[in-house]
Amino acid sequence: MSRNQLRWVEHGDLEAYTRLEDLDLSENLISVLEPNAFSSLLNLRVLRLRANQLKLVPMGAFSHLANLTVLDLSGNKLVILVDFTFQDLRRLQQLEVGDNDLVYISNKAFLGLTGLRELTIERCNLTSISGQALSYLRGLVSLRLRYLNIVSLEEQNFHKLGGLRGLEIDHWPFLEYISPYSFQGLSLSWLFITNTNITTVPSGALRNLIHLSSLNLSHNPISVLESWALRDLVNLKDLHLVGTNLMCVQPYGLGGLQQIRLLNLSNNRLATLEEGSFHSVNTLEMLRVDGNPLSCDCRLLWILQRRKTLNFDGKFPVCARPVEVQGKALSAFSDSALLDHFTCQRPKIRNRKLQQLSAREGQVVSFYCQADGDPTPTIFWISPQRRRITTRSTGRLIVLPEGTLEIHYVQVTDSGTYICIASNAGGNDTYFATLTVTGVPLDAGLLANRTYHNVTPPTLASGGAVTPPTLASGGAVTPPTLASGGAVTPPTLASGGAVSPPTLASGGAVSPPTLASGGAVSPPTLASGGAVSPPTLASGGAVTRPTLVSGGAVISSTLVFHGAINPTLVSSGAVTSTLLSGGAVTPPTLVTHGAVTPFTLVLVEQQLLHWCLVEQ
Repeated sequence: MSRNQLRWVEHGDLEAYTRLEDLDLSENLISVLEPNAFSSLLNLRVLRLRANQLKLVPMGAFSHLANLTVLDLSGNKLVILVDFTFQDLRRLQQLEVGDNDLVYISNKAFLGLTGLRELTIERCNLTSISGQALSYLRGLVSLRLRYLNIVSLEEQNFHKLGGLRGLEIDHWPFLEYISPYSFQGLSLSWLFITNTNITTVPSGALRNLIHLSSLNLSHNPISVLESWALRDLVNLKDLHLVGTNLMCVQPYGLGGLQQIRLLNLSNNRLATLEEGSFHSVNTLEMLRVDGNPLSCDCRLLWILQRRKTLNFDGKFPVCARPVEVQGKALSAFSDSALLDHFTCQRPKIRNRKLQQLSAREGQVVSFYCQADGDPTPTIFWISPQRRRITTRSTGRLIVLPEGTLEIHYVQVTDSGTYICIASNAGGNDTYFATLTVTGVPLDAGLLANRTYHNVTPPTLASGGAVTPPTLASGGAVTPPTLASGGAVTPPTLASGGAVSPPTLASGGAVSPPTLASGGAVSPPTLASGGAVSPPTLASGGAVTRPTLVSGGAVISSTLVFHGAINPTLVSSGAVTSTLLSGGAVTPPTLVTHGAVTPFTLVLVEQQLLHWCLVEQ
């Protein structure tokens, strides 16, 4: 019934086909499936609805299809898979929902699919994979996720798929990150991560896949296979890294692969593949390195020696260098020609003049080391602490591309002998250099600058001018004293913290408080002439608010202390205050025509304070 003009399937349309087992409705114009549309087909095993116009599959559309094993919904216009869509399909084994407009899969969309073995989701608009939705697929064996716009694989995506044996992630162009816990709890036999944007082998994510036998990382921008990147895959037999622009397989880049049988590194940018990259080459049966610009020298000699037993799958490696053998396949070389072409020149360090450098702490030091050889030698250094420093090292000690060792901000502990090693497949050459670092003596002048600065406290003259404050070396502050004419004379703060209070002459004024020894403060009282008797402040620093008695009314004031102070004179009245070195103060009072106005202390700058009138 495929390739017709059917537009819908209603309940009862198929009642005459009760014994039907395989129904193909592909490539029609079906846009509507009604609930119970197929309920009369109790024997149906295969249902294909590919390439129709379905936008939504309602709950109950597949009711009573208890024997269905294959369902194909690919190539429609589905936007969402709603809860309980497949709840009656307990024997379904294969489900295709790819090539739709899916943007969301509901958390319970796959509820009931306990028998599902294979699931393919591809060419959709999904931006994430719901771990909750996949958690109902406990029997899933194979999951294929293709052509999706997902940027990362998180740790909860597949954690409940304990029965999963194969996972394919293909054509995710925005995938850049794979969490180290993405595959935790899985027992995968094969894993394909291809055509994504990952730039390194996801070693952390692969760590727990000890049962993995086949890994395909082809067509990802992985330029370097780092040492021991696959060390945990002890059962891996097949490895594919095709078309990744791979330029280098580091020593032991294939370390740990004790059972490797097939290695496909074709169509990359490799100049060589050394035997030292392998855990062992004795298990290798098939090797693909065709499509690489190979340098036919001693590094490929191990391949030449096995060219009659290794299977190249009909794609023999071809030399790109040297010029005299360019374009020649490895299989074309005779045994007698091996020693003529597949040779290497041992490295030789150019300038062996002894470098003995002395430096002071904090300077930059450079040691030079350059070498000739064929193939081009790799240069690295060994520090006095036996640390290996390469062109990939970071920190204070680095090696430049030409082999120069640079040490930034040298320290006394950097002193000692440094060894330059130039290495290639033909051998090694070494060179020694020494460094002596002396410490920098402490600068006494610098330490002096770290002491406290002296400040002069302000005084207020009769005209209102303020003289900057002075701070004694011991930290004592000298507050002002108010004279009868408005001039302020700075009193002295004793080293023990006692304060000589300011005094205001007659003319309306306030007698200053005095410091008592017991710690209690006597509140001032208002005399008939408007004069206030000063309170007494104890050395313990407790302050009792002064009280003003005038016709039964009581007015109080509070002084808030924010640091060492030097009060200044506030116009329209006279102010008295007392300051202790411990920070306790006696509350000042402002007298204006016999009334006492409370005020508080406000910090204006770090070293300059003012008395300001503040309403309470």
